[in-house]
Amino acid sequence: MNAPRSSPAVVDSDRHEAPARPSSGTVIWVEPRLSAPSGGTVYNDRVIAALADHGLEVHRVDVSAAWPRPDETARHAVHAQLSAVRDRLGSHPVVVDGLVGGGMPELFSSDSAVGQADDRADDGARPVADVLLVHLPLAVDAGPDSDRLNAAEGRAVRQARRVVATSRWAAEEIRRRHGRRDVEVISPGVTRPASDPGSGRGSCREVGFEAGAGIGADAAADAGAAPALRPPRLAMAASFTPRKNHRLLGDALEPLLDRGWTLQLAGPGAETPEGASVLSELRRRLPGRVDHRGALTPEAMPGFWEHADLVLLPSWAETFGMVVTEACVHGVPGIVSAGTGAEEALGEAGAACDPGSPEAWTAQLRAWLDGPTLRRRWAETARTRADRLPPWTRTAAAWQTLIRSVDR
Repeated sequence: MNAPRSSPAVVDSDRHEAPARPSSGTVIWVEPRLSAPSGGTVYNDRVIAALADHGLEVHRVDVSAAWPRPDETARHAVHAQLSAVRDRLGSHPVVVDGLVGGGMPELFSSDSAVGQADDRADDGARPVADVLLVHLPLAVDAGPDSDRLNAAEGRAVRQARRVVATSRWAAEEIRRRHGRRDVEVISPGVTRPASDPGSGRGSCREVGFEAGAGIGADAAADAGAAPALRPPRLAMAASFTPRKNHRLLGDALEPLLDRGWTLQLAGPGAETPEGASVLSELRRRLPGRVDHRGALTPEAMPGFWEHADLVLLPSWAETFGMVVTEACVHGVPGIVSAGTGAEEALGEAGAACDPGSPEAWTAQLRAWLDGPTLRRRWAETARTRADRLPPWTRTAAAWQTLIRSVDR
């Protein structure tokens, strides 16, 4: 694993030993209305639910636009929605998701208060919003207009009273891009499965691994070896977007077709032209090995992990990779991209490889497929890490402390 980089000042959710006791209070949480779930929407949902359990009243304001590129009509609509909420609720702390806040930096400027939408002057020079929540710096995933979005996000970062990132990697990116050092880190929590994570993952499944190690399931049967219960399942749960780098899996796994394994995929976007092309390419290059499950609900994900042995996340950039900690709590180790926030999520429960080097991924996968000792060690490390990961209640405790410190 790479040595940790220096990070800016943080407020880390892991520092909270127990959730705060329930208390009254109100917060307005502004988030984008998206066509498909993402890591950011899952984070928002889990935090908001946990805050409600803490006794905090959370008023969600879902805003529609081509985020993070709202047109003027959408901007006015956002101001109108926030004006209506504040008419109804009064003045309370306002948290804005980074897709919205980065695209509308004026929300954090005293020159563009809600009064702009309704000609009121009673708020004086007070900005509309207080806290900017950055899931992923916009320029990382922006495409041709990355410079423009980076500049807009920079204005929001510098003007917001408080800026929260979901990982140390993201906080460091914000500092590097926008110069703000006092970014507060509130990392995602985990939801623990009802059963023991990874129970049986190192026993009966290892019989199958041992039978065909290095020669493939069919060859093992021809050689008279004991038949495998099933081949090992490699798993990737991510949206079909260029940043997630699904194509690397074809490059890395094609040289390993002489071994027994399957590739289990889940995530939205396979219906788009780009996603359909990637999925078709993987099926062509890895014939008979790809099991595509589509976009799964959070309730369906435990079943996905129950039948997984190793999670793969070859993203070009990743803020944290909640999918990695989710895998760990089910006893599933992983291989993730080096130099991304996914390393922070994985800890020592696997390995990190250069997302631009399929050869490195092939070598690491070969070592795992052929090495029973390595597989057992990683699985045990994942189970140990699962015991140390904080629950969402601890993440909510950090948010509650921050929200209560924002004076409106």
